[in-house]
Amino acid sequence: MFFLGRRAKSPADPGALLDWILDKDREVVYSLGADRRFRMVKGASSRLWGYGNEELLGKDFADMVVPRERRTVLSMFDGHMRGKVSGIHESHFQKRDGTPIRMVWKLADGPTGDAILGEAREYAVRKPRMDAQSWGAVGMESYQRALDEHAIVSLSDAKGRILAVNDKFCDLSGYARPELLGRTYQLVNSRFHGAVFFQELWRTILAGQVWKGEIRNRAKDGEPYWVATTIVPVPGQGGAPGHFIAIQADITALKAAEESLRETHKMEGLKAFAGGVAHDFSNLLTAILGNCNLGVRDVHPESRARASFDRIEQAAMRGSDLTNQLMAYLGQTVSAMRRVDLNALVEGSREFLMAMVPRSTRLEFLLDPAAPQVLADPNQLLQVVRTLAVNAFESLDPASSREVAIRTGGEILDRRWESSLAPNLGVGAGAYAFLEVRDTGMGMTQEVLRKIFDPFFTTKFIGRGLGLPAVAGIIRNHKGTVQIQSDPGRGTVVRVLLPLAN
Repeated sequence: MFFLGRRAKSPADPGALLDWILDKDREVVYSLGADRRFRMVKGASSRLWGYGNEELLGKDFADMVVPRERRTVLSMFDGHMRGKVSGIHESHFQKRDGTPIRMVWKLADGPTGDAILGEAREYAVRKPRMDAQSWGAVGMESYQRALDEHAIVSLSDAKGRILAVNDKFCDLSGYARPELLGRTYQLVNSRFHGAVFFQELWRTILAGQVWKGEIRNRAKDGEPYWVATTIVPVPGQGGAPGHFIAIQADITALKAAEESLRETHKMEGLKAFAGGVAHDFSNLLTAILGNCNLGVRDVHPESRARASFDRIEQAAMRGSDLTNQLMAYLGQTVSAMRRVDLNALVEGSREFLMAMVPRSTRLEFLLDPAAPQVLADPNQLLQVVRTLAVNAFESLDPASSREVAIRTGGEILDRRWESSLAPNLGVGAGAYAFLEVRDTGMGMTQEVLRKIFDPFFTTKFIGRGLGLPAVAGIIRNHKGTVQIQSDPGRGTVVRVLLPLAN
């Protein structure tokens, strides 16, 4: 059982949730050894007793009680150790300055029997007209229910095996309680955080220190979710942490909003800068191409200078292509929208793609005859198909299976779906057409996946790093979204979702 605080508006720092709740309620949560000495103290001890939490460590619990009631408290403690006394008790404790304070308190067996968990609170603050028996019958039940409504709580042993969870943990993770108990938190591990992240977490809590941070988990249905987490070690035998209490708050919506805001700011800055650069660059390229065309007229067809003019023209055209990709990423290209048959679009690219595919590579076209039409700019979608296919070809490992498949079809989204890679491309529930490119290449790490839509980011020795950002810009302009799944050594799947044509 957890003895924690009532539901209230959480502090600005979600990681401070446990300390804040306890202090807000003028409550102390503690663990004692068999010798009655404090092993762990959390909460409002300084406000209630005048002692800081650290100052109480090693102090005898009975010494906190006024002398005239100390014998009664010792009797209750001994009765608890023999399993004969339980429930809520009422006693007068003694503040640091000697002032008595009336409190209700409770003891409960720790998970292993070598520690005793307890709670104490000022009697007059919470239930001034309720006796200890009534508080035990009503107050603690309401208290537990309020906690379940406010926070996600779990208890684990020293090896990370889950011993207890509340209802909110089950609701958020999608797992039933029997599926969680006895398992480790690897069950909800999203693979988003690297090994160093968890090594630091375990180093902190095994040292008996509280760990606070944000963790991205994965629910049973595969959907990611974020939790602001505080992990509190509970000392066991010999003082080393024997158990850990995790108090969490769901911040999935907050993280999505933060990422969207960052993307918006990035886009605004890029639009202001790149828009001007692209405009000036385009003017320069126009002048270069114009003068190149004029100059070549005065050159004999057999002259060596003719080849130089050709190379100038080719370089200028590559510069023009770079500008177009940058403008596509920024969503500043002009679109000629019309009804487009995805199957016909892919078939129209077949000859180009077959010419690009490397030797010993199998290219499959899995086109659904029932794939719905979309409202799109066919030239821009053609760029998307070619970019995704070329990326797939380039990811193939010569030493392993070399397969690329291009699929089309329809998909129904029954709830709001947000891409973890590009949350500003999230789409609503409804019917969509999809274009998918799947490869058996080398795959990508989570670190690379988080950056692939950033302009000028590339893992290639050569390249501009504008292919996927341009794809994202085009799909954004079409009110669609992009989903990418990839693991090192297991290939990559890129799926583009587009709204249907009316």
